[in-house]
Amino acid sequence: LADPPTIAACCHCLEDEARWVRQEASEALLDIAPRGDTMATNLVVECLRHQDPDVRVLALETLVRLSADGDAGAVACAGLCLEDSSPEVRGSAARVLTRLAGQGHAQA
Repeated sequence: LADPPTIAACCHCLEDEARWVRQEASEALLDIAPRGDTMATNLVVECLRHQDPDVRVLALETLVRLSADGDAGAVACAGLCLEDSSPEVRGSAARVLTRLAGQGHAQA
């Protein structure tokens, strides 16, 4: 298990300007944080409010892989992204909701 400062650092890098840094941060976070980790999930959810739609898309993709089965909060956050101003984010939200439903999330 990763310590909270390491998880926070990975989540901070999800908002980096460089796409490759964001991708590496997502993979590192998924490697170190156990599925359903509340701190990691909450920090990824914060990225859903970022001004860059690419950051929001990656946050959605990270959220679906990080969330625990049955995580109604993940479903709700992804559902809100269906109303995003960016078509890329809306499309990603639809795909994420489909994947969450496949993981057994009752509200998806």
